[in-house]
Amino acid sequence: MGIHERKKRERAQRRDGIISAAKRVFLEKGIENSTMQNIAREAELSKAALYLYFRNKEELTFEILRQTLNEIHHRILEAAQEGRTGFEKVQNIGRAYLDFYSNQTDLVYFSLILDQYAYAIANGKQSTAGCMEIYRNMRLLVVETLQQGIDDGSIRHDLEAEKTAVLFIHLVTSFMKRLDTNIPAALETDAYRADELIEYMVSIFLNAIKEKS
Repeated sequence: MGIHERKKRERAQRRDGIISAAKRVFLEKGIENSTMQNIAREAELSKAALYLYFRNKEELTFEILRQTLNEIHHRILEAAQEGRTGFEKVQNIGRAYLDFYSNQTDLVYFSLILDQYAYAIANGKQSTAGCMEIYRNMRLLVVETLQQGIDDGSIRHDLEAEKTAVLFIHLVTSFMKRLDTNIPAALETDAYRADELIEYMVSIFLNAIKEKS
């Protein structure tokens, strides 16, 4: 291996190490309470060295979010390929997302922070581009799958694929955020596990869109 290749690999490893350190700090302190100094200390770097890789906390946050969304997209894309009808594919997408929620609890935190950075997204900051591209691809996948179900008769023909996809995505993410606020008095979450409520909500949605034979 040449010097250039070795330096490139070392830089990639250092970058990955920073991202892993940032995840630990964010999960412990919360993104809003974390600083670049906290992250540099966790990554065992100087603050100056950290800035060689990421210009600010927001840029680092969006890179973690991009990786998280990419993982979700990969899972639901694989799940959709297993179905025969459009409804079966939507059902598989729902199950894949539920599995992610149940087994990747640390990453779920990052998947739910997109709307906190609406200003950066609206102003087209470069650090947001990767996240928004993946988000659009996920939404398009759900739209196409719903439309397939409408066309093959497995999903209600009176539904609009685009509108239903937007509703589904916002319904799931909003409900998950609500559960994460830990307000049992409002939702009586002390009586049910969070994953149980999410699964129940998805099952109600799927039942609502299915074409009744």
